[in-house]
Amino acid sequence: MTLKELSIFYHLCEDAHLCNLSKKLGITQSAISLAIKSLEKKVGEPLFDRIGKKLVLSEKRKALL
Repeated sequence: MTLKELSIFYHLCEDAHLCNLSKKLGITQSAISLAIKSLEKKVGEPLFDRIGKKLVLSEKRKALL
């Protein structure tokens, strides 16, 4: 886990819209997606439920937050 991945995870928990977070952090949406996928791989479980284009924090994963 990197601090960057954890930072993105934290910010994404506050606002689950990639577009908003992309503008706020000044990085691309694809960079955010890659960071979250990498973090999920390291944790070994999905951290978000994907509903359409929105990410919703999984109940079990709130502990990581």
